[in-house]
This record gives sequence, structure tokens and C-alpha cells, in this order.
Amino acid sequence: MPAQDKHDTLSRLLELLKALPHHRWETPKELRDRLASCGFDVDVRSVQRDLKELQKHFPIDLNDKGRPHGWRWSVEAA
Repeated sequence: MPAQDKHDTLSRLLELLKALPHHRWETPKELRDRLASCGFDVDVRSVQRDLKELQKHFPIDLNDKGRPHGWRWSVEAA
């Protein structure tokens, strides 16, 4: 993978972390739209995969009780 691609991925993941809300749930589609407004062209499935991977390293909650699923920072992250 070229260095520029790694930089773009890292920048996108950091932007995704910044886009996560603290007090409400946001869908992967809404997060994808936020990324698009920052110039990152990714599909919803990529956002879902990114969130699952970020959840291994950051206090991020998934609400999977209904559809669509929602994501936000955990209460402990405040």
C-alpha cells in the first residue's frame, strides 16, 4: 500500500472518531455523510468495518437493538 493511502486511511479514521457523538446515536450512513463532507469517499460498509475495528481500541458503543444500528462514544469516554 502506498504511503499516501495509509495517510488517507489514518486521516479518515481520525475524522470518523471526531464525528462520533457523545450523547446520541448516529448511524453508519450519517457518519459516512459526515466523512463525505470532509472529502472522504467511502461506502457505508467501510464505515461499519472501521467502527468495529476502532471499537477494539477506543470506548465506542454500538446500539444494535434496532435498525439502523447506532454508534457513539461510551459514557466512560466523557
